[in-house]
Amino acid sequence: MKLFVLSRFRSIVGLSLVCLIMLNSCTNEEDSFPITNDLRVLKVDINGNREDSGAAGQAVNSNIELVFSHSVNATDLESALTISPDIAFTVSYDSSGSVVKLSPDVRFDYEIEYTISFPQGTYGVSGEKIKENFSFVFSTNSFIAPKVSLVAEAISVFEGESLNVVANISNAIFNDVSFDLVFAGTAGDGIDYSVSVRNLVIPAGQTSASFVIEALADEDSEGKETIIISLANVVNAVNDPPLQLLLDIGDSAPALILKGIMELDDFDLSGGQIRAVHLSVLQDIEDLSIFHIQIASNGAAADPLDI
Repeated sequence: MKLFVLSRFRSIVGLSLVCLIMLNSCTNEEDSFPITNDLRVLKVDINGNREDSGAAGQAVNSNIELVFSHSVNATDLESALTISPDIAFTVSYDSSGSVVKLSPDVRFDYEIEYTISFPQGTYGVSGEKIKENFSFVFSTNSFIAPKVSLVAEAISVFEGESLNVVANISNAIFNDVSFDLVFAGTAGDGIDYSVSVRNLVIPAGQTSASFVIEALADEDSEGKETIIISLANVVNAVNDPPLQLLLDIGDSAPALILKGIMELDDFDLSGGQIRAVHLSVLQDIEDLSIFHIQIASNGAAADPLDI
């Protein structure tokens, strides 16, 4: 009988302790997160990351979400909501109406501190109120200018041919990149060549733009001439060290080019070697014999073979 009473007493004491612990925990939670029907902003997300007011270094194309404790009345909230400095923005909502997304119509400016705010008031769809003025501050990151470069599809061109040149920047930015093209060298600008543009713009969000150089044909035999292209008045990009692109203009392209002389193993025949001449024909040639190509074999005198 004593054993039974002691066991029951221990059970009652244990249960009482559990109840006391639970009651204390509930009291602590209520102190930290009081149960209320007031409308509150639970958190602010920038590009999917929870941020506190004062967040710095945010991207200029950021999207911001205000997560409310209740569904909000869009008309009431939007009439009170402001972003300063003033910027055009679009407001959208999730299916519950409690997540409010703010998106700039274009983008935020670089290195600017913005404040999202609205005063205390009734904004919930069921009349829930925010009892304190709301204010959230964030600042955007610094502008880092990309590096600009010039790349030509070839380093030389013959008279009568054209050459495409591409200007690249190292990464896309949200501003236009612009610069003037400066031409120098032994080739005469407007005499030996012409250019499609003299200033170039790489539009915001893109990384390249191009222009064309056309080598002008004439009857003079001038040999190799050079074009030196450099940049001036560069805006929103870095040209340091200053770049120069060197191109060559040759007289009219030859009709026939010697590309190489080859010596190949002949595995299918006697195991000896085969010698070959690689020629590249650049123009229509009615009579190849005018080139008088001759072949000498093993040091012997050249055979006057015309091709």
